[in-house]
Amino acid sequence: MKKYIYRCSLGAAILLGACTNDSYAPKPIGYPKVELPPAGYQPLADSIPFSANIAKSSYPRKKPSNPGDYFLDIEYPTIKAKIHLSYKQFEGKSKLQEMMNDAYLFTSKHQQRANGISENVIHNDENRVHGLLFSVSGNAASPMQFWVTDSTNHFLRGALYFFTEPNADSLKPYTQYVSKDVIELIGSLKWKK
Repeated sequence: MKKYIYRCSLGAAILLGACTNDSYAPKPIGYPKVELPPAGYQPLADSIPFSANIAKSSYPRKKPSNPGDYFLDIEYPTIKAKIHLSYKQFEGKSKLQEMMNDAYLFTSKHQQRANGISENVIHNDENRVHGLLFSVSGNAASPMQFWVTDSTNHFLRGALYFFTEPNADSLKPYTQYVSKDVIELIGSLKWKK
């Protein structure tokens, strides 16, 4: 019996000695601090049928396309993102309606992973730029898309993509950064012909 009491006392002393006032709490998930390039814009210098301002931290990369069409990526190498632009010339209201329907279809494909899609109407009568800007919330592949037209000849569609698996929380600072550039691009857009 003395051995039992001795062992229990020794075990209790070890347990009490091992206890400290430091309490353990798991650390919340965090993301590294984001260092983004300074904001600033420059004219898009390319032989395309529209002009616009793009971020100084980006560069345009023209892609092969059919006559009358232009495919252009505005790439952001420091944040591994791009704004994909596709331009088409058209004639007739039926062709315009077809391209607008395609733009809706491309955006709606993100509904499976999106929490929601909001639309903002674009009207710039001075430059004849009209369309819609879509903000896609959630873990969709493209958090921002848009289309603009002059309703007679020009149609431009754009989509923002990141070169990583979509995670809305970790990409939020980058999406906010590039969304300002998309708004600047649309606001400064002018048709050349």
